[in-house]
Amino acid sequence: MVKAINRTFGLECAREASLRKGPSVSRVLCAILLAVAAAGSAAGAARAESWDDRLRAIDRGAAPAWAGWGDATLQMAQADEAQPFAIAAQPLTAALEAFSDQTGVSFAYTTSQLDGVQSNGVEGTLTPREALTRLLAGTGVTFRFNGTQTVSLRRVTPQSDGDLMQLDPITVEGEAGAGGTGYGPPAETDIGIDPFGGSIREIPATVNVIPQQFIEDRAPRRVLDLADYLPGVNVRETNGGTGNNGIIIRGFSTGSGNEISLNGQVQRIFNNQSRGFANIERVEVLKGSAGVEAGVVEPGGVVNLVTKKPERDAALVVSGEVGSYERFGAIVDATGPIGESDQLLYRFIVEGQTRESFRDNVDQERVLVAPSLLWNYAEESSALLELEYIYQDQAYDRGIFYLEGAGLDDNFAPIEFSSHEPDDSLKSHSGRATLSVDQRLTEVFSLRGQASYIIEDYLSKGARNPNLNGLYIPGTNRFSGDPTIARSFSRFDGKNEQILTEAEALAGFETGPLRHDALIGLEYAYAENENQGQDGQTVWPLNAFNPVYGTQPQVIGRAEDGVGRDFDSVRKESYRSLYGQYKLTAWERFHLLGGLRFDDAEFSSRFTRNVNTDPTGSRTKFGDRVVSWRAGAAVEVTEAITLFGGISNASVPQSGQDRQGGAFEPLESLSYDAGVKIGLFGDRALFTASVFDITQENLTEPDPDNLPGENFSALIGEVNSRGVELELSGAVTDHFDVLAGAALLDTEITESTSGQKGNRLFGVPVFEASIWGKYDFSDLLTPGLSAALGVVHVGVREGDNDNSFQLPAYTRVDAGLFYDWRDVSLSLAVENLFDTTYYRGSQNRPTAVIPGAPINVLAGVSVRF
Repeated sequence: MVKAINRTFGLECAREASLRKGPSVSRVLCAILLAVAAAGSAAGAARAESWDDRLRAIDRGAAPAWAGWGDATLQMAQADEAQPFAIAAQPLTAALEAFSDQTGVSFAYTTSQLDGVQSNGVEGTLTPREALTRLLAGTGVTFRFNGTQTVSLRRVTPQSDGDLMQLDPITVEGEAGAGGTGYGPPAETDIGIDPFGGSIREIPATVNVIPQQFIEDRAPRRVLDLADYLPGVNVRETNGGTGNNGIIIRGFSTGSGNEISLNGQVQRIFNNQSRGFANIERVEVLKGSAGVEAGVVEPGGVVNLVTKKPERDAALVVSGEVGSYERFGAIVDATGPIGESDQLLYRFIVEGQTRESFRDNVDQERVLVAPSLLWNYAEESSALLELEYIYQDQAYDRGIFYLEGAGLDDNFAPIEFSSHEPDDSLKSHSGRATLSVDQRLTEVFSLRGQASYIIEDYLSKGARNPNLNGLYIPGTNRFSGDPTIARSFSRFDGKNEQILTEAEALAGFETGPLRHDALIGLEYAYAENENQGQDGQTVWPLNAFNPVYGTQPQVIGRAEDGVGRDFDSVRKESYRSLYGQYKLTAWERFHLLGGLRFDDAEFSSRFTRNVNTDPTGSRTKFGDRVVSWRAGAAVEVTEAITLFGGISNASVPQSGQDRQGGAFEPLESLSYDAGVKIGLFGDRALFTASVFDITQENLTEPDPDNLPGENFSALIGEVNSRGVELELSGAVTDHFDVLAGAALLDTEITESTSGQKGNRLFGVPVFEASIWGKYDFSDLLTPGLSAALGVVHVGVREGDNDNSFQLPAYTRVDAGLFYDWRDVSLSLAVENLFDTTYYRGSQNRPTAVIPGAPINVLAGVSVRF
């Protein structure tokens, strides 16, 4: 049964339900209590009048509220005034009632959901919020503000992929009001570095989190659009601008997509789709070498996307958007229980989006369908099935070019220039099925596993790979005098397939003041890419300075006659891994974390340039067995301050051979990370400062003694990246939330045989900074109104590792305006408010540069039923 601990709950609840959107269960509870308070008013009109009367009464006497992220971020009467508490250890329900009697804070909960939960009580002279923090310590119950002015209390338990499965969600209505827009990090992460449910402060590494509220406010199209607000993270052009894998973390990047993982599972082969955020709860970035957590990956770090899961509270949200460049979109998100019990939960998300671009001949269509089913079949045991289908039609976009001596502004082509045709297309269909199981065996032991099958079919037609080399004097970035871009009609038909599985056994127990958590796991992953296509059999020239689109390519020959390519390629990867992690917590303040991983990786490929003249083609096969490890410590000096430090490594097998026919050692990286994490502003915000140093060695480069036709490599190459990063996220005041960061980055190629020694790594500025602040004007102007302003500064970056050209520094201003009224939310987001011309990144060459978008506006509406 629902228990009202405070007589004013119904009134406060009515205020919240009317002024904020929120979980439907809170509105149901509000309606029940208001109906009881208005007994005798049977007619709907009378009830509505009673509701409005109560709202007006509340508005006359309601106290300002305090809310935000944290262990106990709940505003209450006289929250900053200390008072004596003496609540004994007892069942949590009784402890909450005693706390309410003393402070006047209002709660509502289902009694059965807290059965068996014990509180250690609280004693001493404390502020109410400090007392509530201690009252809940060790109960497995945490607070968080959900961004809609409703504070949620949750019991949590680890799920199969390290994420938190939401159990027993309890709506807690304090004297909520303004503030708390939800920019603080979650209590735990899904990224795998601490799979035992520890908080972010206990992790001996740097972790950045982009929460759902920030994603909703910024309305990005893909992961790359969030990089500017993550310190030490930059973008690069890759795969024609179609995928998510153009990420640079602390100077390191790959084109394979391995820096993107989904619910903790690394995607071994990139796909051709730029994933949207309709099905994404948050984005996490683990900085530094992550070999233990992710296996064979690059050393800068890993980006993890956490999908939305089914919830107990029934809700239906319908959203729509319209914006610049004919951007239109709609999302339907439904979730809740199936039947009367909470044992079986569902979620069903559908998205459709279409848009043009500020760039010529670039547009996109996308459809997403994502159903999921959560079965809580036993206490602390569950099975989660996620299905996902994505259709996308987006042509390749190689960006613009940098060319000296051609009379271009700052030597860059106009930002709208495209070397592609209006009819170019890349149509792809992808599907994903993921099964996650979490099984509690005893109080000490549990099992969890996750298996995914991912498939993508794609078909590309058009001027896919324009050749701009003729614009340049060989060996320089100077204009040759010939404005012709050499193009050919290309057709690619391919398929990507992945099988990702993992199984883990966990144990957790205490010996006196020590808490021990251990994990051992097995992982198997297989990925395959098949690609067939045709190109080079036509000529399709384009004038770089006066492009005329819509012409027809001229056939110059057939592949059967040795003209162009009629090619076929297959690439396969497989990984068999064994890993273990151990965490020791002493006196709840000292946290030691260690991990070890063994990977047996195999790679093979077959490439036939022309199946007519060379049906066999070339074949390569290589593999290696590598070991990765991590060690780190975090010390909670005070309740607010944690010092941390760690060392980790990662290994990546590599192909090629030396002149003697020998294979190469894996790429080895070693990463040091140390810093401090501080809870600020009443523990509503988290500040992180870190220093790092990453070295990667055993890089291969072409052998300088190669004769024509030889393709030997030499094992001489090393790069280093080091720097300082700062981040602040969360609530600064009752009304102001912020996500801010800054980074100083020093990157260098320390060993090279191609004349690059001493150069900086491309795409990485020396300095970058960003801040996004959101202020709630509910108390000053009108309830539900808030506004945001963001500033991004990115310094000068090298355009390639030869350091032959640079991308200029830029400062961009973004803004947002938001209004919540009952179950309706309105938003207006503006990017690049002052219409700054800027360049986001490159593909390590002057012929592929990503221009930033001019000023663009997006208006959105969301209705919760």
